[in-house]
Amino acid sequence: MFIVLCGAGSCGKTTVVTDLKLKLEAEGCRCVVITEVARDIMRQKEMTRHDLNLAIQDPIKNTAFLDLQRWIVPEHWQQLFEAQKMQDAELDGNRESKLVLVDRGPDPLIYICHYMKKESRQGHMQLYSNALKDILDSGSWQKSRDLYRDESRCLVVLIDPLHCLDSGKEDGVRLTLALDDALKFTELFKNTLNQQKIPFAMLKSQDRQARVDELIRLIKRRASEVGIERGADRDSGGGDGRDREGEEEEGGGAGGDQGVPRGGAGSEGNLGGGDTARGAARGGGGGGGEPSPNRCGSIDDGSITSAWIQRGVGLG
Repeated sequence: MFIVLCGAGSCGKTTVVTDLKLKLEAEGCRCVVITEVARDIMRQKEMTRHDLNLAIQDPIKNTAFLDLQRWIVPEHWQQLFEAQKMQDAELDGNRESKLVLVDRGPDPLIYICHYMKKESRQGHMQLYSNALKDILDSGSWQKSRDLYRDESRCLVVLIDPLHCLDSGKEDGVRLTLALDDALKFTELFKNTLNQQKIPFAMLKSQDRQARVDELIRLIKRRASEVGIERGADRDSGGGDGRDREGEEEEGGGAGGDQGVPRGGAGSEGNLGGGDTARGAARGGGGGGGEPSPNRCGSIDDGSITSAWIQRGVGLG
């Protein structure tokens, strides 16, 4: 299964992934990490954060920022696909499959929307809108999005930056954000995930250990829910065992299954409007998308390896 960590720049995604891997492996769960691909691409292309800042200010003269977002999506999908093949092979051999921890998710969409909103007054809206549409129309994005949507295979987690923003660390690569911008970025992330019909949970704990503990509770909760729902589906012989709470209401957000925004990218810099994050995770009653309390009882707290983690579904 896939655990996808998302959030504003410098909010602690990589730290959470590292800490979570150590904790899970201590509990006997085999893990593999899909690292951030942007750094590798920037090194290959000899890009720096300074280059990106210049490109954001004038995307007509310098296309580096928009090019980077276009390059990230297929590279990220390739890593997801290779991880899924690994899981399928392990399951075919009757072995327990590894849990895949993913550092970053649909970030390119949000970065484009964020800077499109800030730069639209400078006459660059169309360039950002074209880049956004290129990504949404791409097969790599649509396959990645389908994986993110599948709650039997994937748990998408959005990190709240309020208490964990690491804005003091400079590495010459990341586009760091002030807290105010990070909070706006997070709201844009919520809107985009909702509009793309991607279920998600919020990670709100304030310190490193608390974040890992909260995340493990989310994983166990999802494991229990999916295990029960799949069992009920086998008994009934119909459906895929997934409800649709949190899907975008008709008339707003992304259009149809292709994920193309209705009426373009939207003047507010998101994927078609809507400023309320509607708890897209299963049972999320709004207000941040956190899953509902466990309806299925708890599983063994001594190990994360569960029926949910051991299942694998081919990507087709």
